[in-house]
Amino acid sequence: MLLQLKASGFKSLMNFETDFKPGLNVLIGPNGSGKTTVCQAIGLISAIVKNEVSDYILSIGGAQSTFTRCKVEDRIPPKKITLGCTGSLDVEVEEQNRKSIKYEYKCTLELTETLSITQESLIIYYLANTNRFRILLKAKRSNNKFFEVKVSNKEELEPNFLSAWKNGKIKYSLSMTESFFGILLNLFLYYVPPIREDIANIQLFNINPRIAKKPSDFSAPSYILENGRYLSNALAKLENNNKDVFIEINDFLSQICPRYSKIIPETDNQKLMRTFSIIDHKGITCPASSLSDGTIKTIALLTAIHARQHATIVIEEPENYLHP
Repeated sequence: MLLQLKASGFKSLMNFETDFKPGLNVLIGPNGSGKTTVCQAIGLISAIVKNEVSDYILSIGGAQSTFTRCKVEDRIPPKKITLGCTGSLDVEVEEQNRKSIKYEYKCTLELTETLSITQESLIIYYLANTNRFRILLKAKRSNNKFFEVKVSNKEELEPNFLSAWKNGKIKYSLSMTESFFGILLNLFLYYVPPIREDIANIQLFNINPRIAKKPSDFSAPSYILENGRYLSNALAKLENNNKDVFIEINDFLSQICPRYSKIIPETDNQKLMRTFSIIDHKGITCPASSLSDGTIKTIALLTAIHARQHATIVIEEPENYLHP
């Protein structure tokens, strides 16, 4: 799980740092204080690791709104974003053999004529038999194209790295917007994939009830998107494949909205579409199209949280559309 985020040069964030605890973390502040920017910074570091940085920057407004224009000592700083995160995991090294690890990941994006990752580093620590964390490896990228890996304890590594390992160091070339995680995944099957998943497998939700209540096509994904789209497909899949989670969502809904008792996924085999309804306490069926924005968003958030496929879920402005 992510334990810490650092960001500087991203929108209004300069030398920003915050820690996270297991479970629920809440950012509270007035409008314009930077809550959404913090969420987007988490999304950006995830996009870098997934090699989707250009698309992500375009999705949040493009380069002009992404790189800070805040003046430092009456000067506009260079177009550079520095991001970092730390985390901890238990990884399965061999069958019935799990190890505790910690990691520190940092990267720098710069915009000149093109966008490029100019610096990138990853340090992995493992819990040794002495019950102290020791450095396992360091991966460092010091310019646009090349990075190298140094290993402190090759006995902890798997065979496919050892075949490339020589004198504790290897060196690779990369494209300017490519993270080194893609190469590391093929070298460190035990340690790097869980770390990459921990950072990359982050989902940001900003539910729009008007989108969430729309019917879902049969051919569309069976999971809810960040804006709430395909909620109907997600509910149908839960009812069919994960009844315990579906029952849990219904239980929470009845606690939050006592007027309602049960969600009913519905299928239109002629139009090849899915939608859903709710049964209220009087037994009246209320179709999704007739439900309030607050009720739709509540169902969507419950579905996103309880049926999550992601290590970390970030929910932007959860209070919007909800009743007091």
